[in-house]
Amino acid sequence: MKIIPLTSTNIYEFECDDELTNKILDDIKQQQIVWQHSGLNEDEHNYSGYLGPIGSPIPYYHHELFTWFDDCLNTISKNHFDDIKLTICDSWLTKSNLGQYAIPHTHQLSIYSGLFYLSTHNTAETVFEYQDSTIKNLLGNVRIYSPLNKFISKSEKNKLVIFPSDMLHSVNINKDVRQTRHTIAFNTFYDGVISSIKTGLLDIKVNSVKNRYEAYINNKNNETM
Repeated sequence: MKIIPLTSTNIYEFECDDELTNKILDDIKQQQIVWQHSGLNEDEHNYSGYLGPIGSPIPYYHHELFTWFDDCLNTISKNHFDDIKLTICDSWLTKSNLGQYAIPHTHQLSIYSGLFYLSTHNTAETVFEYQDSTIKNLLGNVRIYSPLNKFISKSEKNKLVIFPSDMLHSVNINKDVRQTRHTIAFNTFYDGVISSIKTGLLDIKVNSVKNRYEAYINNKNNETM
């Protein structure tokens, strides 16, 4: 038997300027973040952070950082989608304290997702696992353990990882007693004209993170007037 692998799944890494990362860390410290626990056991699973209440969460946004995110996404779009725009449609902060982790999961209703590391850790790595499409269609998100279908991304400050949203991923246990693991995560979707042929016109308008954040700020300003 001859096996011909045709896997076209890619994970992309970019590196941010350290000065910008430090600016983001300062900005987050000044925000009143609402933290939502992502699991049943608060001692184990990590937290997601938003700028608004849990019932109607407001995505985290910083213009300079997200402009850089967009530049990275545009690079990927040019390679895969003939310049079809990918727009960030959701974003949130994550944190893992000592002993916490994230269970294997995927991000639904998204094309590519991003993970930006705000700090460096020797533990709490992100584990990505490729899933064979046939097995996935038949059995769902079943974890198939193999050294060939796994990629471990170390938690390194300034690093942005962009990956297909349907790729199974998890976060190892944070064993660092000195520091909490902080990241920014986001999802994307196609935005604009996807197909211009007469029988299949598809023009998607995404409610971007930027739009939602600006509306949130405007509402807060009106409330204080």
